[in-house]
Amino acid sequence: MHEFDLIQRFFNVSNYSDSSVMVGIGDDCALLQAQPNKSIVVSTDSMVENVHFSSITPTDAIAHKLVASNISDISASGGIPKWATLSLTLPCINEAWLTQFSQTLHSQLNKYGVSLIGGDTTSGEQIHLSMTLMGECSNSDFMGRGGAEVGDMICLCDHIGEATLGLIVEKNLLNDPNFIKNSSNFTLLTSLLNRFYYPEIQLATSHILKDYANATIDISDGLLQDLGHVIKNSKKAKNPLGVELCFNFKNLKKKVEILRKNNKLSCYKELLTDNDKVALTSGEEYTLCSIMSPHKLKALQKQHQEYLATLGIKLYTIGEVTNTNKWVVNGKTICLDDEIGYKHFTNSKYHSKT
Repeated sequence: MHEFDLIQRFFNVSNYSDSSVMVGIGDDCALLQAQPNKSIVVSTDSMVENVHFSSITPTDAIAHKLVASNISDISASGGIPKWATLSLTLPCINEAWLTQFSQTLHSQLNKYGVSLIGGDTTSGEQIHLSMTLMGECSNSDFMGRGGAEVGDMICLCDHIGEATLGLIVEKNLLNDPNFIKNSSNFTLLTSLLNRFYYPEIQLATSHILKDYANATIDISDGLLQDLGHVIKNSKKAKNPLGVELCFNFKNLKKKVEILRKNNKLSCYKELLTDNDKVALTSGEEYTLCSIMSPHKLKALQKQHQEYLATLGIKLYTIGEVTNTNKWVVNGKTICLDDEIGYKHFTNSKYHSKT
């Protein structure tokens, strides 16, 4: 099987249900018909073997997260995802791997109404996946990172921290394949691993937030680092902005305590003794962090709290934007540069998002 056979068999879409795709896979370029009075929002995310996933990461989880990471970015912008391209680098053609990967990829794209319209396939020493996702957005609906103001409330659309715990579980599975099977906490460990492998994206929630939020970002590299981008990019205030966070995720604390007592996880003891650090630095959460005025937050809760509950979404108000140029977490002033967040070229191989 060569490159074009691979594309035809696993990725070609002969009939597009979306009439906006005038020309798709098979031509030099795709031809798209954008809606009048709409802007295009674009996101690109890559996944590299031994950096974003390991040798034991399930194939369907790789495809799931590749789509999820891009959908989450579009979600944070307030856009509606529409079209995707996929670049795929493989060391060899593994038909079983490609079958599972492509089936999950198409399933996830269909779930969000996204058409695969093109891409590129090449050979290389390791698996490298890159997706560019495009969507539509009215200019007035675009949320972005740069609108936070003094007095705004900082809200999370879900609790955070479990992705890091799931990562710890997978890292231990690399050393001990029977780690979960032989554990008395089988159910918890499996749940944490699935939370890490198969994140749920809050696209429907973002369509509500856009009418209330001054800024929104998805948590992909840790709350401190991602919220830091919002504060850095918000330049309306006369003085440098700061943040005061106050939170207590009780369910996370219980799960951290269980993992801390597991002797096989002793190498993570330092992290697992600091519940706040787990919550503040956990990457690949893909939970939306939205910043809005107290008035808008109250209005949102009054109008949409019941509907958000049907989506399984609970808004957690975890802090406030200040004019102090300081970061205060649960009463303790921290230096943001001292805290851990994932940065490529500075962290070690395979998922140092802890």
